[in-house]
Amino acid sequence: MPLNPRNPDDLDRVEHVAARLRDEWVDDPNVVAIGPGLRIVGRRAVPDELIITFFVRRKLPPEEIARRGLRTVPAEVDGIPTDVEPTGANALYSGLEKRRERRDPLLGGIAIGNSQIHFWYGTLGAIVFDNATGEPMALTNEHVLINSNKGHVGDEVIQPAPPRISDFIDIDFTPDCCPTGGIIFVESPGPITSTLTTLAGMAAIVGCADVRDPTRRGQDATVPAPGEVTVRERVDVELRYPDFPIPGTPHTVKADWRYTRETTGASYSHAVAEANTNEHVLLLQRLQTDRKEYKRGEIIHLLATLVAPKERACSSHYVICYLVPGAPGQQGRSHMLVLRPVSGKALAEVERLFPGLEHPDRACFYYGRIGVETIDPLGPWRTHLFAQTVNDVPAGMDPEAAAPTIGGIPVTRNFEFIGQGRLSPGGAEGCMFRPFVDGDYTVTP
Repeated sequence: MPLNPRNPDDLDRVEHVAARLRDEWVDDPNVVAIGPGLRIVGRRAVPDELIITFFVRRKLPPEEIARRGLRTVPAEVDGIPTDVEPTGANALYSGLEKRRERRDPLLGGIAIGNSQIHFWYGTLGAIVFDNATGEPMALTNEHVLINSNKGHVGDEVIQPAPPRISDFIDIDFTPDCCPTGGIIFVESPGPITSTLTTLAGMAAIVGCADVRDPTRRGQDATVPAPGEVTVRERVDVELRYPDFPIPGTPHTVKADWRYTRETTGASYSHAVAEANTNEHVLLLQRLQTDRKEYKRGEIIHLLATLVAPKERACSSHYVICYLVPGAPGQQGRSHMLVLRPVSGKALAEVERLFPGLEHPDRACFYYGRIGVETIDPLGPWRTHLFAQTVNDVPAGMDPEAAAPTIGGIPVTRNFEFIGQGRLSPGGAEGCMFRPFVDGDYTVTP
């Protein structure tokens, strides 16, 4: 009787044998891995037959195996059937240039996240289908959406995912306004502070990304002579920061870059020194709650208002808010909520909860609701609004016209730079920041 891959005992048995085989075959240059697997027939897996799979660099005929002095994979080991599957050293490729771009429809390789796990995301491996119902399902890892029991059934899965500190942790910058380079928070509202390095790094890059690509500009300025063939291109960039690159502010980034083209006949170069200003800002950001006090179990209604400098579709911004316990030493998890664009009749319904709501020109409104949990701490809470751009450029748009539209760039101002200093007489000196609080409310007994 075939071993059943859904039977834990059968799976343990196969894994135990496979572990022994891995030690025995460790010196075989053609064997890449050995482990439990399914038999493949006609390029399709047999879902109810568990075997031991030998993954090899190349599937060779018997005479070639003998000529190379390699071992022949037995037909079975300890009564367990085996199979041989070729696997090359091919790089994994999802077809995505950026994992955290917004994608519709969803596809494997993009980044997804649990809306209740702050600044954490992972990879959507693939879209799969239930064998019985045909229902589409997402295949990913436990740490992506659960992360050691932080996620729960019913949590909203979002894409693109919110920023994570490790995305840009390798970005090293020392603004001219803060030569010490250290970052100090005067106040710490929980998870909000952990985004500063990430967002500042993103904002710094944007100062150069919004202008025309240096590679294209360099190519235009270094046209080879007739008959020459380009064999190598290189762009060297040095960035300087007269202002601290706080997201959502019109900070300046100075860029000195040099493009070099090597051809079969000569070497060409083109250098530029320029200053660029971050255009990803808002004229207005506002986050309101329908009341100032709530009891546990009651519903909090939240409405965000964004006004951009130029006319943009409201769907071109992805908006979330954070609800964070606000008293010193206050314990309890904070919450993150995705806010959806509302207009027309839906906005009119929401507006009943917010009497006197203002409607500035070019205003976009985003709404969400969340219940006060029984474990939420009593006392003051703070609200923080975060919005980032969505790459909504239509297919076929001229690349240079599309270049300023970059997905995932923060547009809200979430931090305030208050100068250099120390928190205490013996403390280290650095750049001091205060998180920007968009609103507050109180949870009462």
